[in-house]
Amino acid sequence: MRDLVSRSRSIVGALAVLAEVEAFLLKQLEKPSYREVIRAAALHALSELPGIGRGERPQALAALVEWSRRCHENDVRTAAVNGLGTVAKGAALSERSRAFEVLSLLVDEENFRLRLALVTALKTAGGPEASFLLWKIRNIDVDGRVRRNAH
Repeated sequence: MRDLVSRSRSIVGALAVLAEVEAFLLKQLEKPSYREVIRAAALHALSELPGIGRGERPQALAALVEWSRRCHENDVRTAAVNGLGTVAKGAALSERSRAFEVLSLLVDEENFRLRLALVTALKTAGGPEASFLLWKIRNIDVDGRVRRNAH
């Protein structure tokens, strides 16, 4: 019984620490920096949080989705796109669907570096959804480098 109680306390403690880490990383998204390195690092770390793919970290996933939008700088968008690929890799169906919904909107993105990041994210995520989007990129992208990377 004591072991069970001590395990429960350690799990609760670990969850509290994880919540603090998530809050800290979300706070870092408010900080501008040269080439968005602070925000990019925070987004990368958010994508690696335990439980994000299971829906246990909805704020972290929402941050990745938000920072992938066209209203943000391309450097931070690239980090968010890569993070979405990381999340989608082993995610539950609902989180995977949300990540792919965002990634599919970026297929016709104008920025070359962002399209390359999209290809990398799709290869990381894998699965039939990624294969379809990679096929689409191979067939519609105007840049040969992007098409080659999509193979």
